Amino acid sequence: MRYTMRSPSAKAANELSERYTLEQWKVMLKAPALVVAAYDDKKLVGISHGHGNGVDWTIEQSIVHPDYRRQGIGTELRIRINERCASETPHGGTIRGILTNPSQKFWKQLPGMRMTRFYIGVRRIGNRNDG
Repeated sequence: MRYTMRSPSAKAANELSERYTLEQWKVMLKAPALVVAAYDDKKLVGISHGHGNGVDWTIEQSIVHPDYRRQGIGTELRIRINERCASETPHGGTIRGILTNPSQKFWKQLPGMRMTRFYIGVRRIGNRNDG
């Protein structure tokens, strides 16, 4: 499996998941989106993306092709998108993610993680008092 931080084409994302239309994928994958994509050779098999302002990030979703699920790809995508959000936030901030039952276990393992509502996990990153 190969992971990259480059946005896939909207067409490839639409082939992975028809949750959004092709036009919606074009909007979703534009800056300031942070993206981590998983490929099996040249085939897009997973994507995780978030949006933010350099301080606060929201991880929108992680999608894995049905034929590639239960292989750790989704977990790796979530780890990498969290790391990417944290690296883009040098002076501290937060990462929010929508919690589904399977992802709650993952989010609870992150340092600084707390629940603000029953469906949103928040991870504080860095130190807001850097001076």
